[in-house]
Amino acid sequence: MSVLVVCTANVCRSPLAARLLTAELGPGVDVVSEHRSAAVGLVPVAQRKAFTLLQAARLAVWLAKHGVTAPAGLEPRERLAWWVDELDAARGDAPRADPADDDVPDPHDGGAPHEVVLPWLSDAAAVLGSVLR
Repeated sequence: MSVLVVCTANVCRSPLAARLLTAELGPGVDVVSEHRSAAVGLVPVAQRKAFTLLQAARLAVWLAKHGVTAPAGLEPRERLAWWVDELDAARGDAPRADPADDDVPDPHDGGAPHEVVLPWLSDAAAVLGSVLR
């Protein structure tokens, strides 16, 4: 299984998030950086597997607080697929966040400086890495 990481321009957030996730998830899961809208346009069913990085981390924390853990013995790709299904299901149960809180401003167009964006991406990748392992 692969993790597709995208942002509007694919020059700041998605390459950085892809590198952070690669370091956190380890071998067995491919992380690539592409454009999300093109991917979902080609495979509309992928919409249920699409999250912002901050949204996925927020939902993962909520699930972990409720004692949700992956079944033992899953290979990395199986574990990721299991978690994606759980994250998707949690969207209906977890407290809703302001959509702006689940988005990362774009340093490329002046949305936020890199030194603000980096800790958000790094923290979210670390949360996902700890939960998905």
